[in-house]
Parts: sequence; C-alpha cells; structure tokens
Amino acid sequence: MWKKWTAIALLAALLLAGCGPNGPGGGTGTQCTRATVQLNLNTGYDQSAGTIIPGGQLDNEWWVTVDPTPGATVPRQAHVTSLSFPISFPNAQYIGINPNGTAYNDPNNPPPNPIIYEYTYYFTLPNGASSPSLNLKLSADDAIEEVRLNGNVLHTFSPSNPGNMLQDFVAISISNPALFNFGAQINILQVRVRDTYRSSTGLIVEGSVRYTDCCREPIRTRSGLQSLSFLEKSGAVQTVTFPSGSAQLTTRLTGNLGPANRDFEGVQSAEFYDVFYSDWDGTPNPNGAFITVEATYERQLPAGGGLNIAKVLLNTTTGSLAADSVMSFVGLGDNFLPLSVVNAIDGSNSTVTTMGNTSGQGGKRLRITLGFPCCQP
Repeated sequence: MWKKWTAIALLAALLLAGCGPNGPGGGTGTQCTRATVQLNLNTGYDQSAGTIIPGGQLDNEWWVTVDPTPGATVPRQAHVTSLSFPISFPNAQYIGINPNGTAYNDPNNPPPNPIIYEYTYYFTLPNGASSPSLNLKLSADDAIEEVRLNGNVLHTFSPSNPGNMLQDFVAISISNPALFNFGAQINILQVRVRDTYRSSTGLIVEGSVRYTDCCREPIRTRSGLQSLSFLEKSGAVQTVTFPSGSAQLTTRLTGNLGPANRDFEGVQSAEFYDVFYSDWDGTPNPNGAFITVEATYERQLPAGGGLNIAKVLLNTTTGSLAADSVMSFVGLGDNFLPLSVVNAIDGSNSTVTTMGNTSGQGGKRLRITLGFPCCQP
C-alpha cells in the first residue's frame, strides 16, 4: 500500500509540474532533456563570464575562511594575485589573502613552524542529479596541507607530494555519491594551505564538478503554467507575481539596476531585483528550464546582506509548485552567508537567502538560479 500511494503522489507531482505524459514536453517528450553539467572550480576564474579575473581583484567563488593575520575577518572573498610560479594551470591564477600575495609573519610562531590558511568553495547539486564527480589539481606556496569535502578528508600533507608551487601539484579525483550533498544541503570544499617561509602565500586550483542532471523541460512549456511568484523578505515577506509570458521573465535587464531599471525592489531605493528564465548557470534563455534571480545592493556590514529570497513558486491551473534545487549562485561581499543559499528551497517562508552586497564589485550582480522538480525521463 505504501508503494502504491508513493507512486500516486509522484505521478500527481509530475502532473502538477506539467511533466507527466499528458503535459507538453513531459514524459518521454522531445523537450524533456537530461544534461551533463560541469562547474568550473578554477581559482582566479570568472565562471559566469568565462574569463580570467585580473590580478588585484576579488575572486567570485573562492573564500578565505581561516587567516591568522591579526584583525583579519573571515569569511571574505579571496584576492586574485599576480604571483607566478613554475606550477601553473590554464585559465587559473594564484589567489591569496591579499592582492599582493604577501604572507603573515607571526612573531610568536617563527619558521620553520607552518602557518595555516584555509580557502573554501561552496557549491550545490540539484535534487535528481546523478553520477557526481570531483577532479582537482592543486598547488600552493608552500604546500597543500589538507583537502576536505563536506568534512571528508580527501588529502593530507605528504612530504613526497607536497603540492609545492615550484615542483608539483596534488591531484584528486572522486566519484562516490555518498561524499556529495544534494538538494537543500550545500557542498563545502575546504583547502588548507601550509606556509613556512612567510614571504608570500597563495593557492592555485584547476578543478571541476560534473554530474548528470535529471530530466528538464522549458518552464514555459509546463502544462497549465500561468505565472511565477517570488517571495522576498527584506522585512515582511512580499510576494511578487509575474505572468509566465511577461517581459520581466523573458528578458534580462541590461545596464545597472536601479529605481528605473528593475523588476521589483526589496529594501526600498536600495535593493533592486531582476528575474528571468535561464539556463542552469544563469545565462538568459526565454526557453530555459530554470529561473534566475539577480540583485544589486550596495550596503556592507553592519547591514545584512541582500538578495533575500524565501521561495519561488510556479503557478499552474491546478496549483503551485515550489523550486526545489539551487543550480548555481553568486554571493559577494562581507555580508554574504554561504549556508543561507539553500534557504530558497527549504520550504519555509521565514528563512531566506543572504547573498551579500555588490559594493566595489565592478558592476557584478548577486545571483541565484533555481530549478523545479524533475520531469520523468
């Protein structure tokens, strides 16, 4: 009986999503596709733009999470440095705790005792994903101390393979699904760097996460689709709804967001939102299977971070369906809370994303891209 009702519930969810055999493009229809997705984990690389980040600027995705320098605040965005060593990788650069790549020389902990820094990369895998894999090449000034994924140790310092920037790199490859988190649990990749000589310190990574996504179809072809609702909570929860074919959803706004160029506001006259159909990585696509929410917000700490989404709903003639997967995201600034990213899909109206601020980020936007429950393959 349990299996029977489970099957009925699953079919009902698929029909509500417009993905069942009676929905256009659902079931085994031609518009329902299963894609291989690859996240680029390279240091000093702008994944959204597909370009190297110039030296001296902030890395979009790698964060300094341990720094013994007095007065240092963590977490904070790592800096792309101008450090250059024999060990290098295409489309990757050394990142550090500051733009110059200089190290902290602790007078109470003199060489050769090591100082440890930590860099962290956060990523998500959607519900329904399969066959995940992680591949890394890492080198550092002076060595790779430890690598962890979700608390699981993938590498510890080895004198025979230190991952030293002058001589070698550490290679890691894993594909055990049990080591990865899916859905409403974020993945945390931590890299600890050993610094012995105190003149400079940095980390370079060439890496990727690959997985096979579940079956998706364009949002606009879902059966009975009427509108999308965005529950935003800068103060009290506000629900903003746009018809499924509206210009707000089919077009990404160009230029700087502001009072005269936004889809809606969070904090009045300070937080400006743009929402649109997209691919998994936030690339605008009016026939995309995903929805992207972008925002600009200039207020730094002690203010809380911006882009505060509690839920996104797909409204059909038979009911509403909440987004259940974070496909990708961009958080920036000193008030980004990485673990809050999954609050957009946890089912609660009271927990929200806190994606940070865009002050001093060179025109970049905060972003989160969401997916809805999978279609039948």
